[in-house]
Parts: sequence; C-alpha cells; structure tokens
Amino acid sequence: MKKTSSVKEFEAALGMMITQLGILIRSLPIEQQMQALGRVEADLYIMRKHAVQRLAEGESPQAEVCRQVQRVFGDRGVDWLFTPCWALEWKAPAELLNSEEGAQMVLDTLGRIQHGVFF
Repeated sequence: MKKTSSVKEFEAALGMMITQLGILIRSLPIEQQMQALGRVEADLYIMRKHAVQRLAEGESPQAEVCRQVQRVFGDRGVDWLFTPCWALEWKAPAELLNSEEGAQMVLDTLGRIQHGVFF
C-alpha cells in the first residue's frame, strides 16, 4: 500500500518528536524518568484507542477487524491489537492490517478466539 505524502510527513515528524522526547527524558533523574514514561505510555494508549475507534467507523476490511476486536475484547481490544500473537506468527495484529489478506488473517484468529477454537 502506497503511503501519501501527508502520512510520510506525519511519520517523519513523529520520529523526530520521539527522538527529542527520548533525549529530554534521559536528562531527568530516574524517578522523574519513570513518571514521564508512564505518562507517555498512557497517552500512547489513548491515541491508539481513538485511532481504533475512528477506523471502526469505516467500511474497509481494517474497519471490520476493529469492530470485531471491540466485540471480542471490549476495552482490552486495543491492547490485543498491539501485542504480538503466537497465532499470527508472533506479529501484532495491527502489523497485518496493511493488506486485505492480513486483515482476514486477524479476523480468522478473532473468530477462533471468540469460539474457543485453539490449534
């Protein structure tokens, strides 16, 4: 899937922000580093949750995955999407959403989880 220039620009800006944030956090005392990292982790979770909710409103195969994740896992679905899964060859389900084939693999896995079918 070809990325648009705005997506590439966003990814470049995000990479620079993460680099600068890392430099800033490393300059803090260890206690403050831990607090800052906790806040960053919480903010990242919120951003992922909102992205999944927005994506679920569409009509793409990826949107169907997000809706199914919400049905199967509820609020814990965001965590599942970004956690490597042995049924998906230790890839995070979100990594496979770039293609219809990958989205179908994730849907198949969700169906097996929902129905208690393990292999």
